[in-house]
Amino acid sequence: MARRTYSPTEKAEAVLRLLAGESLPAVAEDLGIGESSLRRWLKRSGRTAVEGGAEPPAEHVKPSGLPLGPRPEWYGAFLTELASSCNVSHAIRAAGVSRATAYDARTDDAAFADMWAKARAIGAEVLEDEAIRRAHEGWDEPITYKGEITDTVRKFSDTLLIFLLKGAMPDKYRERADHNVNLGGQITFGYDDASSNG
Repeated sequence: MARRTYSPTEKAEAVLRLLAGESLPAVAEDLGIGESSLRRWLKRSGRTAVEGGAEPPAEHVKPSGLPLGPRPEWYGAFLTELASSCNVSHAIRAAGVSRATAYDARTDDAAFADMWAKARAIGAEVLEDEAIRRAHEGWDEPITYKGEITDTVRKFSDTLLIFLLKGAMPDKYRERADHNVNLGGQITFGYDDASSNG
């Protein structure tokens, strides 16, 4: 029997469910995976969740300490989309609220602000996974002739690969600039292209 693979978005949504307070055993059972796999996803995300899966508080609190009342229902849709896309515009559309409503809630609700930051960090990791896939594995781009798809060609993104290398190995792949000023008032600029490092 073939093992099911989960997309970065599915993994992000699972981690977000844990961060929102769902129990690890319940989420693992719902997804049909082992708890150790789910713990690994959580660890890779760099986040922590209550192991027992404590329920999120029914009431949330303003920074001033005054209760705001029950948590709005749109929070879940907003945070799930933010964790999937790292895009606030997409998240507010998914939640069906205005940008002002979302940002006001983040300002007034410290717990929501924390979950927003965590969801955005997870979303950034989803984007990074997609960048790696496009740079390393590529994608199939259709070739059309007279409006019909006749074939596909495998494309790769060299630009994404460059950015990933600069991020993963900055000492080797960053661009280096050396600015020296002597006391005689003459300014010299030197540029060391990383590709000349051999």
